[in-house]
Amino acid sequence: MSIATEEPSTPTPTSTIKVVLVDDQALFRAGIRMVVSSQRDLEFVGEAGDGQEGSRSWPAPNPTSS
Repeated sequence: MSIATEEPSTPTPTSTIKVVLVDDQALFRAGIRMVVSSQRDLEFVGEAGDGQEGSRSWPAPNPTSS
């Protein structure tokens, strides 16, 4: 009797999550940027040093746009 086994397949992302980092500590942003950049399903799109800069630089997401 033989039992066939299959390796589980790795899911491929159908879309990426866009990430904007906003924090006043540049070293913290650099560390998080490295982690985000290493993930296939995350896309680093920018960063800001405070909330005002972040809200001026990147508009609020619109779920109906593609």
